[in-house]
Amino acid sequence: MFQHALTLVMLLGVSQAVRSQGSLPGGNFQDGGRFWYAGTTDPKGKVGFEMAEVKGTASEAAFASFETTANDVDATFRTKTWFQAPLGTVPISVNVMWDKGTVKAPIVSPQDSWVELLITDASSNVMFRSRLSAPGQTAMQERATLKGRMNTIYLTAYNAQLVVHHSSKAKIAYTTWIDDLVIGTADWRVYHRGCKGTGGKVPYISASGQPVLGSSILVSLTKSPQNAPGMLAIGNSKDSYRNLKLPYDFGGGCLLSQDLVVTLAITTWPTGGYGTRFPIPNDSAYRGLTVYFQFACVDPASASRLGLTTTAGLQMTVK
Repeated sequence: MFQHALTLVMLLGVSQAVRSQGSLPGGNFQDGGRFWYAGTTDPKGKVGFEMAEVKGTASEAAFASFETTANDVDATFRTKTWFQAPLGTVPISVNVMWDKGTVKAPIVSPQDSWVELLITDASSNVMFRSRLSAPGQTAMQERATLKGRMNTIYLTAYNAQLVVHHSSKAKIAYTTWIDDLVIGTADWRVYHRGCKGTGGKVPYISASGQPVLGSSILVSLTKSPQNAPGMLAIGNSKDSYRNLKLPYDFGGGCLLSQDLVVTLAITTWPTGGYGTRFPIPNDSAYRGLTVYFQFACVDPASASRLGLTTTAGLQMTVK
């Protein structure tokens, strides 16, 4: 199995330059403001997108910070673009964390502090609605996963909305975090984080295409310096590299998120982007194997010791 994984990584390293998580673009909340509208009714609160360990590994996530405790308040996240879903029964999941700061006691009346996911079609028909309440755990962070299924019988466009409700019955301020909203099958997963470079921008890694046998996938970079030398790293582990425990921080919040089995030299385009397409062999021995990708570019504005800005890591599993 390891030899097949290594062979796949080597094959993916032979590529040609070209100009989701599930069906929902931006469901991993990396570069969240690009894909989501966000707002709150809490005059003291805040909404946004930052790093958090919502479930296991740290990655970019959406958050709603609630400071008003005397009244019920809400935050809303809504997709900016429509998306499509496959026909049939579509699995849905999203991870949620209620961060109570230093408070370890369970949230009071947890059923009244919840996150609701609503999916509507192009005709405003409600196709999916489910609510996840705080689990009432004894810890500074309470974690739970909303899971469900949506039945689609015709091809149309869909819109997703997340409503985060803070009840006055909770009697404390807390922050609700949301990550990994998957509608369909999660072919890709973004993990860890990128670091700031020129113009305060964090370079963004993304992918398109279905990683199935005999197909090809496109791995892309945006928001990086223009005409900059760099590399695309391809590996088969995000836990260790030689004697290093990963992720390895080499300054300025820039991380090495995977091992370096193959590194491809690149030069970003004048737009600050780059893209590379990879073929996947039509061989059942590769089904179920996982590969990791990460971009790094030379950037004089980087605060890292190496003068590089890096993207988050991108995990792909062949189906």
